[in-house]
Amino acid sequence: MTSNGPEDHPDFAPIYRNLGRTYYAQAKFQNALEMFEKALEIWIKVLTTNHMTLALLYADISLVYDSLGEYDQALEYLKKSLETTQDSGSEICSGFAAKCNQLGTVYYKQGKIEEALELYEKSLEIQLKVLRQDHPNLGACYGNISQVHSARGDYDKAIEYLNQSLGIQLNSLHPSHPSLAVTYNNYGLVYYNKGQLEIALEFYDRSLEIQSNVLSSNHSDLATTYNNISLVYCACRDYEKAPEYLNKTLQIKLSSLPSDHLEVATTYSNLAAALYRQDNMTEALHCVVEINRNILNLTVSDLHDFVRSYCMNLTTSECLRGPLRSYTILAFVWVLYQ
Repeated sequence: MTSNGPEDHPDFAPIYRNLGRTYYAQAKFQNALEMFEKALEIWIKVLTTNHMTLALLYADISLVYDSLGEYDQALEYLKKSLETTQDSGSEICSGFAAKCNQLGTVYYKQGKIEEALELYEKSLEIQLKVLRQDHPNLGACYGNISQVHSARGDYDKAIEYLNQSLGIQLNSLHPSHPSLAVTYNNYGLVYYNKGQLEIALEFYDRSLEIQSNVLSSNHSDLATTYNNISLVYCACRDYEKAPEYLNKTLQIKLSSLPSDHLEVATTYSNLAAALYRQDNMTEALHCVVEINRNILNLTVSDLHDFVRSYCMNLTTSECLRGPLRSYTILAFVWVLYQ
């Protein structure tokens, strides 16, 4: 690196990228995005359009947008990454397969499970050709395919793929590797959906044990596990423990996402529902006021309209289902405090 060069000198680009990757690992997503964009601004001027460095950087940027829940932007950059990889003649390689896997995950999060499955299977096809049979990336791919089958309600098929994933990971990874925690989480989700709550909780606890030891305290994977555990306790009607884990989920999301992010609002909503069932109206009110302040912006008139339109025409159980839940709790608590 030149000693006194300008900050847009090509030597600075890899430094910006490494800083971005560090910020990403710390769940500082906006800082990561800023660093990646600085690197891109430099490299796009000095590299050919099909340079693999650009493909890797586009994939990095996509991961940030994915973590922020901005899936359209994530798709845009992932497609750029794939196009760049194809233009460089590297489409039959583990890196291209990894990008297909990443793209499949974005589609999965958007609810486009058939598109996700197509990409996961394409990734698996490539990886079976270029990787050894016990490579950890194959384990991750089997795990992703299991999620699609779980989303389809084919839980036996999901467990079949999870067993393949776990077998590879146990042979190739350290027992405390984060990928094993992801697999245990996926097992937990399948058993939760099957209604086998005790088994689900056992897998979530195994996942949490690993993550608590190897991940930063504000890592998004920890938030996912805390949230999943809270869902089990809610399903068991244990409204003492559910808020404990939802609060942990909320603190992580608030540390890494904007206050008006949908995932933050969803967590507040889940927490408010648990507190409402606990008859803790003061804390429930606090949660829904935060939702209102950051996202809904309901006026007093809106609240009274909501009470008239919904609370007087639907049963409590109906109101507490689906997207109406936040509004319902807010209206109920509002009425109680009048």
